Amino acid sequence: MYSYYVQNKQTFLPGLTPSLKKALFYAKKACELGDADGCYFTGMTLFYGDEWGKVERNKEVGKAYIQKACHLGKEDVCTYFLQ
Repeated sequence: MYSYYVQNKQTFLPGLTPSLKKALFYAKKACELGDADGCYFTGMTLFYGDEWGKVERNKEVGKAYIQKACHLGKEDVCTYFLQ
């Protein structure tokens, strides 16, 4: 669900306005429900921040979400990003 709100995705539903804040909201919910991709999206978005989406950079919280994605089985994150 969260990917529909990301501006660079071509999967928009008619009438849906891109919003990184909404995408982040739904990605956090997905992460809470055990979705590794939701945790990864949340972590990367928070770790780097985004001026367009008005998301402030928070490396510590972002890294915690990325670690959760790793623990949920997103192994490429474990070896590439968390070294």
